[in-house]
Amino acid sequence: MQVAQELPVMNLIPYRDHPFRLYDGQRLQDMVRSVREVGILIPVVVRDAEGGTYEILAGHNRVNAAKHVGLDTVPARVLENISDELAALIVTESNLCQRSFSDLSHSERAVALKAHMDALKSQGRRMDIIAAMDRLNAGEEDTEREKAIAPKGEARSLVGEKFDLSPATVSRYVRLASLHRELLGLVDEGKIAFLAGVELAGLSDKTQDHLAAFLDRERLTLTVKHAKALKDAASSSRGLDEEQIHGILTGAAFRKPKAGPTAKTKPKIWKKYLPANTPAKDIESTIEKALAFYFENGGGE
Repeated sequence: MQVAQELPVMNLIPYRDHPFRLYDGQRLQDMVRSVREVGILIPVVVRDAEGGTYEILAGHNRVNAAKHVGLDTVPARVLENISDELAALIVTESNLCQRSFSDLSHSERAVALKAHMDALKSQGRRMDIIAAMDRLNAGEEDTEREKAIAPKGEARSLVGEKFDLSPATVSRYVRLASLHRELLGLVDEGKIAFLAGVELAGLSDKTQDHLAAFLDRERLTLTVKHAKALKDAASSSRGLDEEQIHGILTGAAFRKPKAGPTAKTKPKIWKKYLPANTPAKDIESTIEKALAFYFENGGGE
């Protein structure tokens, strides 16, 4: 990794589809005050992009604070020959070094866990990048270190141990990461239940597009029951359009059926014809035969 150098703030661009929210409120104010008073002590991490620009991998909040303060340059480490997969892992790990996992939204947790799963499941993946990010965010120099490879087939358990989650919960979050971006936002807002979002992740991209457009227009809250109904309907067809989605979410499928008529026979009625100790099944059988005989012989006309 190269020595830190000063790069123009105007040449730094955010990581594409950056999945983590920038600091706001008091946390942003505290960072702006710190940058104004002592500058940026820990260099940001970037990689080469097009046209002389650099894509930020770690340090989006530091760069944002620098812009608020009016700095022209920031210290940065430029990584070379970084694959998209490694870049995604660096973005994720750098954010987790600075935030508590419990403070993340559902969508941010999903992205973080998927990045770790992808890295651990890749044959021959060098996991030393995680240790390197820990050191960089602590302000330590990057040095040569032993390369670690995650045992194949243990990714889910290893990620679960790292974040104190069950393997099943890890799987749910990884599945959630494939959900339509707008639907993920609704999960974060509580308008789609977390487990409902996991169910919806199994729908085709086209159906998810239609569902996102429908929910944006109708402003409905979607439950697990809704999600399962959509999933069942989609499995029997090539996909669902907005009209079909509307019918499923607002139609008869979720109206409680009217209860049919019920009737109980009082003991004083059947005791006129049957012994008091007659078993219940014999009483029911006798009543059924009597009704059949009654209607077969013109009763009720």
